[in-house]
Amino acid sequence: MYVPSYFCPPDQQALINLIRNNSFGVMITPTDSGQVATHLPFLLEQNDSGFFLKGHFAKANNHWQKIADKESLIIFQGAHCYISPNWYASPQVPTWNYTAAHIYGTTEILNARDDKHNIVLELSDIHEKTLPDPWIPDYDDALLDAIVGFKFVVSRAEGKYKLSQNKPEQDRRSAIKILQAGSENEQEI
Repeated sequence: MYVPSYFCPPDQQALINLIRNNSFGVMITPTDSGQVATHLPFLLEQNDSGFFLKGHFAKANNHWQKIADKESLIIFQGAHCYISPNWYASPQVPTWNYTAAHIYGTTEILNARDDKHNIVLELSDIHEKTLPDPWIPDYDDALLDAIVGFKFVVSRAEGKYKLSQNKPEQDRRSAIKILQAGSENEQEI
């Protein structure tokens, strides 16, 4: 990822927050026949040495069979939006502001029933807790046999917060004023 110093995340916690708030990512793994990519929801867990990710594949998706001994990349996309040159006080070109994380690492299969059940339970808890009638997973073995759990061990993490930091203050203020009156995504930027 190309990241000029002024677009670096302020710290690792900012990167962790980006992933937690945008936990649906794309895992990309090199194979002998090219890249394989799968869109997946992820769980982020922190420990003393950093963080790792967990999730599951549908067993029918053969991506899980191609991850052994390979470094994969997971991409998380945060808020993003178009920035018009008309929004700046000084002459500029069109651009796109965005936040993103690229997480590299290796994958360990977690195929024990309890591991898979806990992954589904944690994912469901995160996404169901704000619903009026939260669903509580109660999977039998046949349903859990249809998924393959995994732990993604992070070897390196990169992020980019391209938010017009390299523009003069007057240009940034002008763009902020327009973004604040825009869509939810533009307001987040």
